[in-house]
Amino acid sequence: MLLYVIRHGDPIYYSDSLTPKGRKQAEAVAKRLAVHGLDRVFSSPRGRARMTAEPTCELLGLTGEIEPFMDEDLAMERFGMDAPDGSRQWIKDVLREEMYRPENDLPRSCWYEAPVFAGLPVREGYEAMVAESDAFMRKLGLAREGGVYRRIGPDAGRVACFCHAGFGCAWLSHLLWQPPQFFWRAFGINHTGVTIINFEGTDVCAPKCICLSDNGHMYAEGLPLCNLNRLKI
Repeated sequence: MLLYVIRHGDPIYYSDSLTPKGRKQAEAVAKRLAVHGLDRVFSSPRGRARMTAEPTCELLGLTGEIEPFMDEDLAMERFGMDAPDGSRQWIKDVLREEMYRPENDLPRSCWYEAPVFAGLPVREGYEAMVAESDAFMRKLGLAREGGVYRRIGPDAGRVACFCHAGFGCAWLSHLLWQPPQFFWRAFGINHTGVTIINFEGTDVCAPKCICLSDNGHMYAEGLPLCNLNRLKI
């Protein structure tokens, strides 16, 4: 199975929709995904994720399926914290510098004990996401056993999930069996960035990330490509 984890296009957060640029990005990623095709398409319930998935579903003649656990609002409630100005921001954004301190560099088995997370319900939030992720993967015929997955059903083929950056980093850390702060502090996911995980194997599947936040479709369509800080790359 190939699992495509795709961030939504350039958003209008207050209306939970896409900018004109975001719509073009969604059309561009749809063309890319149509090259080899998909078997199923899932999306966060947020409007910006559903709108990003729509061109792909239309081009491939698929019906998108909503997965509530991919909801960014739910993820922010679980992992977020209140910023000094009263807004809610991701831990990865508020505590970015602190997470680089050596005392916070703990292994996956006890990452939540890092001093930087003191007083935050990160363990409970992460475990809730893990349980829902495992249930989702079982629907695709894969049962998690530690850091690998055992095949319990037919190969699901190519599966795309349109979601978000904050949730995406947390989810990828679980799928790839890494401490979440490793993703929170060191990786960014661009708008419509495509991450592909290969679950290869006839019995036991060890997931391998074969690309992370790739935006080749943007170059192909001649669209401007900027990173999260709006710097041209």
